[in-house]
Amino acid sequence: MPSVTDWITAITAILALVAATVAGRTAGRLYRIESDRDSAMALRAEREQASGVNAWCVVTNTEANRRDGLLVSNASDSPVYDVEVISCGPGGGQQFPLTLFVLPPGHYVALEEASFHWTFPQAAADVDGSIRPVTKHKTWRVVRLSFTDAHGIAWVRDDHGRLSQSAMQGRA
Repeated sequence: MPSVTDWITAITAILALVAATVAGRTAGRLYRIESDRDSAMALRAEREQASGVNAWCVVTNTEANRRDGLLVSNASDSPVYDVEVISCGPGGGQQFPLTLFVLPPGHYVALEEASFHWTFPQAAADVDGSIRPVTKHKTWRVVRLSFTDAHGIAWVRDDHGRLSQSAMQGRA
């Protein structure tokens, strides 16, 4: 016949087994929570540079003339590559794409030019006259901005500014 000590030992062993099972389930749940948090942080970090790259139509005004152009902005700390800006002009027709091999951090303006379609981009601070964004014209706007970030991920910003990874492969 089992003694009281045997019963206490058996009950203690069963309670230890129950506690270990509860602790294991809790540890598994915490691991999943931490894994999900790490995945979310990785996605945020992956999008961080890309979210700082934008383009919009502008008008520059000096006392002598007015010129239409594009302002391309890279608010990140690293350059982006293979930039292509597709826009529509004041009449709604698609303009020749502005393509840049590299866009360093900063704000740059490229103005329409008859012979080569666009001037070389220059720092927005160095543009003569004022720079005014085109904000109230339905058809005069950037319809697509594509680029590759410093991590080699290809991105596309659509005509409503939504950012998504491109199906095209980025830089190798």
